[in-house]
Amino acid sequence: MSVGDRDRGEWVALEMAPDQIQAEMMRDVLLESGIPAMIGQGDTNSFMGISLNPVRVMVYSGDLERAQKTLEELTDPGKSQ
Repeated sequence: MSVGDRDRGEWVALEMAPDQIQAEMMRDVLLESGIPAMIGQGDTNSFMGISLNPVRVMVYSGDLERAQKTLEELTDPGKSQ
């Protein structure tokens, strides 16, 4: 964790994606929006490449509200207007 990241708080679960592919898509959207995000450690496995089990999408606690709004805009674009 870098010095600047300490101000953002601890990593918390934002969303539980149904599988690794959807979790990676959510993570990528957040990263492209400038929100640090990662896949929950230990939620994936390397056997056969992709996990079909639920996977956590993690963000810093200080970014949680902004991350929730970012994902809400994807699922309900009219809600933010």
